[in-house]
Amino acid sequence: MKNNEKYKNIQFVGEIGTFKEFQDVIKKENCSKKSNSTLLFRGQNKHYNELIPSLFRDDGYIQNESNMVRDAFSKYAYFLEEDKTTFDSLVKLQHYGLPTRLLDITLNPYVALYFACIEEKHKDNNGEFFVINASKVFSPDDYLVSMYANLAMLNTDMKEKGLIVPAMGEELTEKLNDEFNSKMEYKMREDEKKKQEEAVKDLMSLINKERSSCSNSYYVKNINKDLNGGICVSAKINNPRIKAQSGGFLLFGARDYRSSKEHKCRRVDIKLYEIKNTVKETMLEELGSMNITKSTLFPEMQELIEEIKLKYKTEPLQPKVTSYRKVQMDDIMPIKNKTEQHVS
Repeated sequence: MKNNEKYKNIQFVGEIGTFKEFQDVIKKENCSKKSNSTLLFRGQNKHYNELIPSLFRDDGYIQNESNMVRDAFSKYAYFLEEDKTTFDSLVKLQHYGLPTRLLDITLNPYVALYFACIEEKHKDNNGEFFVINASKVFSPDDYLVSMYANLAMLNTDMKEKGLIVPAMGEELTEKLNDEFNSKMEYKMREDEKKKQEEAVKDLMSLINKERSSCSNSYYVKNINKDLNGGICVSAKINNPRIKAQSGGFLLFGARDYRSSKEHKCRRVDIKLYEIKNTVKETMLEELGSMNITKSTLFPEMQELIEEIKLKYKTEPLQPKVTSYRKVQMDDIMPIKNKTEQHVS
């Protein structure tokens, strides 16, 4: 196993150069996984700095997460009114391009391979194929999923001062433990403790609005520990795209993910394979023979029409070039004189 310099805590296994090699990898991963774990997958057509959701890739998004979500709720209430939970709404908003704390994954390795190979502009980049071994996949209706999803509704100050554990905190504590060979106890100042109590209270209020059951005391008691990571969540098959893509999600919590390349997901081990850029086109041809194409993975009418257009499109005709001579004032004057005579 090679050390991976691109992502912390993600094992880089090697390159995949043929479709047969890809199929062998899938067989090997399925054989080596534990019986009680689930394999999920993600494909990226190039390397990105971090394996994190779109929300955490821009400071403006991070600082205004609740504003973005509430704007969407306000302007498109009719579109979201059937959603029973905040998680359901985040899935739908992600579907239409809003940056969220969700990272798309799939149960189908061939779907992930498709996303590792698409887009002409990235044809010179190696694709990335992630194998995600999850010891637990949470149901969309799980209490912990509600806690994670409703972080999107809290303002930034509440999240940062009340719920986020600094990313360096654990590393610093480990270092001090090693140096002094003793456990370090972190004591909150009174104002920090009050802020956390307010954040927990607001979060519980949001959760109780969408759940009839009483609060889960374990998660409330361990809120800092449980919210500062990421969890694997299955998807409700409630729209054609999720069904076609066998979709699921990594749902990220309250941690500041920008400060580390470590994925920080709980109960999840991740491996990385690279898809050679020279075989991307061949891979897509193989996937097409399996009916894994843009129109089948994005079954909206617009995508179907685009595929039909591409099927019958020929090379664009070269426009006919017509030469024009420069018009002189002497050419215009006779016209002007004739017009004046006609008017008179």
